[in-house]
Amino acid sequence: KEVQDGFVKFLIPYYIQKNEPNSTFDYRNYINDLRQGNVDQFVLRMRALFADTPYELIKDLENHYQNQVWLLHKLLGMYVQAEYRTSYGRIDMVLQTPKFCYVIEFKFDGSAQDAIDQIKSKDYTLPFELTGQQIFRIGLNISRETRNIEDCIIEKQA
Repeated sequence: KEVQDGFVKFLIPYYIQKNEPNSTFDYRNYINDLRQGNVDQFVLRMRALFADTPYELIKDLENHYQNQVWLLHKLLGMYVQAEYRTSYGRIDMVLQTPKFCYVIEFKFDGSAQDAIDQIKSKDYTLPFELTGQQIFRIGLNISRETRNIEDCIIEKQA
């Protein structure tokens, strides 16, 4: 984990120098938002990323968006798992930083409330409750029409 963190903090910025704005997505701010638990801002950055994706590349499937988010975090050197298996089901995505654990459920043309209800009813956060991390439940609904996050519910677990 220390090597991974060192890579993300020191080597990636060295090799990927960003001198002038040539992208609408700033990976450094995104990583900082995740590490600081700024969930609203990191969801907003995901929305901006989806909005900047050419419509010809988008598939009308839930796992298309899940794959995009998984790949983004994997390339950024973050700890991310898709289809995390529990005794009662599969979590769409688990994203962890040293201080935070994000349990994310995606819905496609459904509702963010259904996603949150699924996280709760299947106790998806239970495997992470002794990690010492602050846990966030995130329910995302992706709209077929807008090809973006239409609704999002974020709950901080006590």
